[in-house]
Amino acid sequence: MVIDKITLKNFYRYGNNETVFDISGTGITAITGSNGNGKSTLLIDSLLFALYGQCRCESIDNVVNRYTGKDCKVGVEFTQDGVKYKVLRYRKHTTHKNNVYLFKEDDDISGHTTSETNTKIVDLIKMNYIAFTNSCVFSSELYSAFLEKRESDRLVVFENILSLKEITLFYTEIKKILKELDEKLTEKKISKSAIVSEISTIENTISTYSANAKQKLLSMKSEKEEAKKMIEEAKKKIEELSIIDISKEKEKLLNNTLKDEYINKLNSLKKELLSLIVNDDEEALRIVDKYNGINFEENRLKEIKYKEDLETLNIRENGYKLAMEQINSLTKELSFIEKELESNNSKMLESDKRLEKLNQAICPFCCQHLDNEKMMEEKNKEEKNISDLKDRNEEINEKIAEINKTLEEQRDSYKWLLADYNTIKEKLDKNFVPNSDLIEEQYKNAVKKVEDIKKKKIENESKTNEINIQIEDYSNKINHLEVTNYTEEELNNISAKIDYFKNIISENELTIASIDGSAKNVFDKKYIDGLKEQVESKKKEDEDINNEINLINDDIKHYSYLGECFSNKAGGFKKYFIGEMIDLFNERVNQYLPFFFTEDVKISFDKNLTDTITMDGFDVSFSSFSQGQRQRAELAIDFALFDVARVFFSNDNKLLLLDEVDKGLDKFGIKSMLDLLNGFDKQMKIFIVSHNPLLADEVDDKIKIGRDENGFSVISK
Repeated sequence: MVIDKITLKNFYRYGNNETVFDISGTGITAITGSNGNGKSTLLIDSLLFALYGQCRCESIDNVVNRYTGKDCKVGVEFTQDGVKYKVLRYRKHTTHKNNVYLFKEDDDISGHTTSETNTKIVDLIKMNYIAFTNSCVFSSELYSAFLEKRESDRLVVFENILSLKEITLFYTEIKKILKELDEKLTEKKISKSAIVSEISTIENTISTYSANAKQKLLSMKSEKEEAKKMIEEAKKKIEELSIIDISKEKEKLLNNTLKDEYINKLNSLKKELLSLIVNDDEEALRIVDKYNGINFEENRLKEIKYKEDLETLNIRENGYKLAMEQINSLTKELSFIEKELESNNSKMLESDKRLEKLNQAICPFCCQHLDNEKMMEEKNKEEKNISDLKDRNEEINEKIAEINKTLEEQRDSYKWLLADYNTIKEKLDKNFVPNSDLIEEQYKNAVKKVEDIKKKKIENESKTNEINIQIEDYSNKINHLEVTNYTEEELNNISAKIDYFKNIISENELTIASIDGSAKNVFDKKYIDGLKEQVESKKKEDEDINNEINLINDDIKHYSYLGECFSNKAGGFKKYFIGEMIDLFNERVNQYLPFFFTEDVKISFDKNLTDTITMDGFDVSFSSFSQGQRQRAELAIDFALFDVARVFFSNDNKLLLLDEVDKGLDKFGIKSMLDLLNGFDKQMKIFIVSHNPLLADEVDDKIKIGRDENGFSVISK
């Protein structure tokens, strides 16, 4: 494809006056101008919009000139296989709206819809949007700082220029499909689980019903045997109870009443006898025994004397402790003052030594010779210091004498108080009973209690003998009465039990007859057959779901394999395509490096895009390059990457657009880039969009983009 002409109207900065740009011919043309004047718009943005209906901005409506706001039009005329074609694309146009038209020579061959026309254009030029962008537009945005990137970021650059992002999109879509299949599989498994649960429930119902029926029949059998057993046991009980002559036993009941009266009287006498028993007061006996023979008056005097001596002892103890505290305090004070005295004496010795040197007119600190005035000044200071220290020592000596005197007095007082304390402590008499008044009162009360108990025992002795005679009399009467061992209630209960067991026999005979009649209706065969039909139906559903699960598992297996292919793993398509292009990339890198270096520089990359760099046969790192060398090396790699993109997309288009790839290049770098471009196909038309003033000096064919009085972009030579 050879592009001949571009027509712009109300497109970005280009205004309502139609701009026609003839790009036919060959060679290198520089497009220069200030930022924002529309250099990139003239070629790159206009071609992307006209051929593909796309733009590099956020919204396609942004291509319309913001000041006119309508009637945007871009036209591209090109030759394909010797035939002339023209594309006209409109946006917010008063007449043509947002339509696109395709003409072959002068014939309109547009599709019925915009989508159909877009497809025809792509089929005709044999390149989609990404292929055209990556293999015709050489932009600094796409190719930048390849060597400074990490291996993982270099892989991203390859993905971008080879348009491998679609593989990532496929991978994402496959992951989405796999997630949906997993969810569907989970749903089917839940359904299967529900059906299996239903089958299990119905089978359990059948099993439970059958087991219950069997259990019920066994229960009926057991109940019948139990009824027979109860009849036999009831007959035995009646036979056992009939041994008792109830009529005769009831006649003996009268003597039972009289016996109860005798027993009650006997029990009353025994209680009265117990009430006459008088127990000793153990506590009173203990107190009498403990304090018998004590002279309480003498004991009271000893207790008073002990308390008086104890009080004197406490006073002496507090006195000698206080004296000891004062001795310790004075001793500390004396030690502190003596240290000060010793320090002052030391200071006076030092002052005497300094005076000795001053008398020789020598400074005691730096040993320099002093004049007479300075010597007298320093000497007066030292003499004043010695005088002050002596005065202070006199005060200290007086204080030491005073403290020593006080210490002697306190030591004498301490010795006297301690000796008196020990004397009183040795004579302290503890041989007495404490609380004399209280103990004497307890002793008198205990003696009275013991005497009262003795009197009470003597008084109750005759009455006790009398009651014992009555107890013996009633005991004899009870022993001679003939009584029954049963109460009237017990006899009535025996009679009622006989009637009860007769009723049991009658009831169980009826139960046996009822069981024999009910046993025939326990098991419903028709109900069980219906449940079995439900089980077979559910099993068929389970089989159908199993088939669906197997199909889903097959799909998961297939899509998982596709996921591996579209992933970033070693066996994926991305690594395959990059591996296929790496040799070409290395070849083109080292083909272009000589254009930018006077040194012998070689750079190669392995399949993981890890670089190896040599300069004049020595291994070097990219960081060791100067800033200019780095930019030139990067540009050589950028051209190599661009070549890889053109080969990958099989682009034989004769148009090449370089968008500000010369940023930061010095004059040598600019010349090297132009030498390289001049070595390209002589049939190619190359446009360099730039605002580097060094480029304008090196290119003969230049186009400058400026602005008119309305602020719209215009072309000038």
